[in-house]
This record gives sequence, C-alpha cells and structure tokens, in this order.
Amino acid sequence: MIAKATDKGKSFKGIINYLFKGKLESRRAVDKKATIIADSGDLELPVDSEDHEGIKRLIDDFVNQTQSHEDYEPTKPYVGHHIISFSKDDMLLLNEEQKKEIIEQYITDAGLRDTQYIAVSHEDTDQFHVHIVFNRCMNNRRMYKDSFEKIKALEKAVALNLKYDLPLVGKQKDLAKSSGVWEFRIQHEDIQALAQDPILKDIRNLHHFKKASEATNRKIVEDEKSIEVDGKKYRKSDLEAVFFKNRRDKAKEKGFTAKKTNYQATKDKNAKATPDYQLKQLNYLRQQEKLAENATTQKQVSKSENPANRPTNPVEFDNRQNFNYKKAWQTDDDEFLSKKKRMKF
Repeated sequence: MIAKATDKGKSFKGIINYLFKGKLESRRAVDKKATIIADSGDLELPVDSEDHEGIKRLIDDFVNQTQSHEDYEPTKPYVGHHIISFSKDDMLLLNEEQKKEIIEQYITDAGLRDTQYIAVSHEDTDQFHVHIVFNRCMNNRRMYKDSFEKIKALEKAVALNLKYDLPLVGKQKDLAKSSGVWEFRIQHEDIQALAQDPILKDIRNLHHFKKASEATNRKIVEDEKSIEVDGKKYRKSDLEAVFFKNRRDKAKEKGFTAKKTNYQATKDKNAKATPDYQLKQLNYLRQQEKLAENATTQKQVSKSENPANRPTNPVEFDNRQNFNYKKAWQTDDDEFLSKKKRMKF
C-alpha cells in the first residue's frame, strides 16, 4: 500500500466531479464504481454518481467553509487531495473491514478529523485506490499544516504497512528505518496498548529484551518475524515501535532531544555506470576547469597590479592554500626551508 499527497488545488468543483465521473473514457472504464468509504459527517453526500444535485450540494459545502475564512481569497488553493493505492498482494491480505480501517487510520494520522473530508474508492484502474479530498480551511478557520506533506504521506503509508503486515515496496524499505515512520506508528492504539505490557517497560531494543527475559528465566521462542516469551507472541515490528517509544520517552525525561533519523535511499552500486551519473560527473569536471581558469585569470590580474606581494613561481602560488605547514616544519628538505623562515609559531 502506498500513499501520495498531490499538489494543492483551487477547484472543489473539479476534484469532486472527478471523484464521481471524471476520465472514464481515457481509462477504458465503463464505471468507476465510485464508493464513499468515509466522510467527516458534516457534508451533504450524493446518493450515487448520477445524483447531480447531491454532488452540487457537496461542492457547495466545501466552498462555503472556505469562504467563511477571514483571509479568504478566491485564488488561494484550499483543496487537499491524497491518494491511497493498494497492490494486488495487499488485496489478497486484506478484507473489506481492514481496508476501511486503514483509510480511517490514515485520516486520523493526517490530522483531517478537524476539517471537512470525503474518501471515495475507485476501481477504474488495475489497482484499487481511494481518493481523500479535504478542506485545507479547518473547522477552526485555521489553515491545514502542510509542511513536508508529501514525505509525511509516504511515512504514514509505511507505518500502516507495518501495522497490517503488508509488503514494503521500493523506497518504503528504506523509509521504514526513519524516525518519522515510527512517530506515526507509536500513535496507533495497538502500540499504545502494547507499551503498557510490564515486561516491555524501559526495554531499549530486541537484544535488551532477550537478555531481560533470560534473566527472569522466561522461555523464548524466536523466528524471523516474531518472538514468543512464555507463550505470549509478539511481532518484532511491533516491538521495535515500543522500543522506539521507550527510547524517545527516556530521552525526554533526561531533557534530551531525540535525534531524528531521516530517510536515506539505499545506494546503488551500479549508479556510476548510469548516463545520468556520467553526465553529472562531466558537468562537475567542466565546472572545476572553469573555476581553475577564472582563478588563473584573477592571479594574473592581481600579479600585474601588485607583483611585489606575489610569488614568482605560479606552481608555488597554486599549492599555497593546500600547504601542510606542520609537515613542512618537521622536514629538513630544501624545498620547505624558505617557508619555514616565513612561519611564526
């Protein structure tokens, strides 16, 4: 399962019409099978995609809230739009209730409970997906906090994949190691409940957990994805979330700020063989050559203006900024004698 935050929009009419009827011909679909999965409860919803009056009332509800904002401007982008897409493998692992739970949890993680929103599923492509359209003008008339919105959408999806044990794809495997994902994961109810387990209190990592269990003569049975202690089974990914919470809470108690682990993509060993890399390398070399030419020109101009203060040997001038004075002081070579005399320690 993946999630994407699109760019801000300016037309609720355009996006709402798209939810129920748009772009059918280009995708060779007879029916988008648009189904309302969730909504904020303060919107007038259409009965189906043929309920044109209901669709119009839905659009008006969104527009009226934006126009009530004290700083309302018609040209400002008030439309929020996120897309959640499920792969074929995801669909085999999830039932209808779990898919709805994922959407509801994503809405909570995205902070949309305090604004107007509607989630509509589509089946007009190879992948089942859900569009979440929301009002960036919140119910309290403040604007939706959208800093790092796109990367946070990716982090929320990874956190939900971990919760429902769905496969991670592509960059998600690297993103799963970032603290941003764990920050969302520890807010989920199952992790909050698991953190109350007495044997997990103050445990920092899996190794610490095993040692603490062995010290109290608890029986441990472990496999790749889970660990069982005295007959109670834990998923390792859930334990990692609890351990992250424990480390973060302990750091806060001591007055420290937990270091944020940012997303870093796995380095491709064959990257240097790609045309893009070679082009970047060529551009870099050209840039260095240009800088060297400019430096030579500048030296010649400076030398002609004040030759007495410049070394006569251009090679000596070029190497001056990289000169190792400590090495020069410790050597007896004639090459460095003149420099030794100029040095003052």
